[in-house]
Amino acid sequence: MSEKSISKMLFSKEKVELASVQEIKKLADKYFSDTDTALSKIKGLRSEARSISNKLEQALKLADKMESELPQLEKQARDLGIDPVNIKELGEAEIATKDAKNIKTIINTLNKFHTTI
Repeated sequence: MSEKSISKMLFSKEKVELASVQEIKKLADKYFSDTDTALSKIKGLRSEARSISNKLEQALKLADKMESELPQLEKQARDLGIDPVNIKELGEAEIATKDAKNIKTIINTLNKFHTTI
């Protein structure tokens, strides 16, 4: 084998190795780019979920307050001879307190989301 063909083989092998290294570098760069983007989005989602949880917690406090006041208001209405069913605001408060139970489920789900990521 001539020195020229040995040199050509070595150069060819180096070219192949360089191409393999460049391909791995491209794959790694894409991996890190994709994961950085995804993790950044997850961080944003966590922040948003935390904000939503806080708003829902505030709403639940209001629902708890309504629920504790409803019996007294219904009694006052009956004492005045008014059927509580005919008071729109009392009906809305009852709907809100029932809805609060669903919100508690949502908060539990959001809290699980916080802890899993």
